[in-house]
Amino acid sequence: MIKLQIIPEKARSGLNTARIDTGSREIYLHSRYDPVKEAARMITNYEIGSGNSVVVYGAGLGYHIVEILDRVGNDGRVCVFQFGSEIFDELKRLGNLEGIAADSRVSIFVADDVSLLAARLASVLEAEEGKERTLVVHRPSLELLPPEAANFRAALEDWEVKRSTLQRFSGHMDINLEANAEYCRKLCDVSVLFNRFPDVPAVLVAAGPSLDAALPHLSGFIAEKKGLVLAVGSVLKPLLARGIRPHLAVITDPQQFVVNQIAGIDEVVPLVVFPTVTPRIVQDYPGPKILAFPNDQDLIKKINGETSAAVETGGSVATTLLDIAIKMGSNPVIFVGQDLAFTNNRLHASSSTHRKVDMEEKMVLRRVKGNNGEILSTSRVLDIYRKWIEERIARENKRKFINTSLGGAKIRGTEVIPFPDVIRCLSRLKEDVNKMFLGLIKPKGN
Repeated sequence: MIKLQIIPEKARSGLNTARIDTGSREIYLHSRYDPVKEAARMITNYEIGSGNSVVVYGAGLGYHIVEILDRVGNDGRVCVFQFGSEIFDELKRLGNLEGIAADSRVSIFVADDVSLLAARLASVLEAEEGKERTLVVHRPSLELLPPEAANFRAALEDWEVKRSTLQRFSGHMDINLEANAEYCRKLCDVSVLFNRFPDVPAVLVAAGPSLDAALPHLSGFIAEKKGLVLAVGSVLKPLLARGIRPHLAVITDPQQFVVNQIAGIDEVVPLVVFPTVTPRIVQDYPGPKILAFPNDQDLIKKINGETSAAVETGGSVATTLLDIAIKMGSNPVIFVGQDLAFTNNRLHASSSTHRKVDMEEKMVLRRVKGNNGEILSTSRVLDIYRKWIEERIARENKRKFINTSLGGAKIRGTEVIPFPDVIRCLSRLKEDVNKMFLGLIKPKGN
């Protein structure tokens, strides 16, 4: 059993709250000021309405559950999951869980076995196929999980990060889509590239710290015509400044700061964009533009009026780039600058135009195994991307994946090889792939 204490306190509002003492730090289970107002703010971030079914991890003292019940109404259902029967008994003593448990709309599942808890949670989320269920994670309750539940905790944290990221950017994306719609209808679809480059090696250039050492070798890779170079937008200007012209670049972020990634560029490098990127990317970029869609058929229909090919995004531009390379037929796929960890206490290459990392992201660390055998620090977000890349690789049993970031995080399914050795092993291409690219990319109506 985990060594922790739940210490009761009174909030300023007079309601009960509690502190969790984990032995290494303390965290409040609910607000020290007004737990009811805090619960209302928390649940406002979720789309919960009358008649909805909601799954909650973490009972706490029940304030957030009461708020959910108010929103789902008489026809709604709430299923609550909590680790630890002793912990739950303590929470019942301090909170309003007895009354919540008596509500006919509520079911509560408590387990001391994390595997059983995870399996039951998964089965409830998968039940009633076709019926959407909202998962609410009470984040302070994750502190009550034991060390052996690290994977379960990480899965819940990963889901919450993805949800909060989508929620944070949804407003940007809606505004951008409205501004871009008419222009995007004239662009060619990224599917024109799919299956057009079978067994052509592709280097995927990300902005990790190891990119700095790889830059001289990228010049040789292109000069020797060993394959494709596909890049994330934040490394496009640094590559061009060194005379390295990638065959394709990708920008997917809806935020305004990414305009810096194309400022001053006058090269003819094809650029893949989502219809939700900031309008200046779509309108100001001087080179050929290609439209790509995340796997959202409603979004696709708003632009095309019909279904269309989509790409798997994985939550980042680098993961989107991987899916595009796979769909193009590239083999092997070679990762450059894909560190996915704070290599040498850095997150990005010094040459990239990436924004500064949020302090919150720096503080929330996980530990992962590195390619050099060391244990590295990474963030929750980067760890989510690593897991997605591993899952995407696992679906490609006839394709080879090479990781050249020797000091970065280990990516299961990749072979770790120094970039110069990779280049030496590849044959010179007979085709002019740059010419092939430009021949395929034609605006609609041409």
